[in-house]
Amino acid sequence: MSQRLEAWLGLLDTLSFAVFLTVVSGLVLIVNNTVEGGVQDRREEIRITKQLGGTDAHVRRPFLYFGVFLGAAGGTRASVRDSSQCAGTAISD
Repeated sequence: MSQRLEAWLGLLDTLSFAVFLTVVSGLVLIVNNTVEGGVQDRREEIRITKQLGGTDAHVRRPFLYFGVFLGAAGGTRASVRDSSQCAGTAISD
């Protein structure tokens, strides 16, 4: 019986890793597509900035700031949601 359980647990471990890889791959594709869309939307602005002597770092900076903002906002939202769920669970007990 123990060998059978270990076999099922091994299969479950393999399947969960496959799902993890699928989700991560999807997220990478979504982020790449979003960044490409932002670059395409601002192509004219980037071209003008480069013609006026803007460096690559100067062109990348707004994208970096926006990414940091989105990451911080998402992290804050997740933390607030998690803490409110924990508080709600403690109150109902």
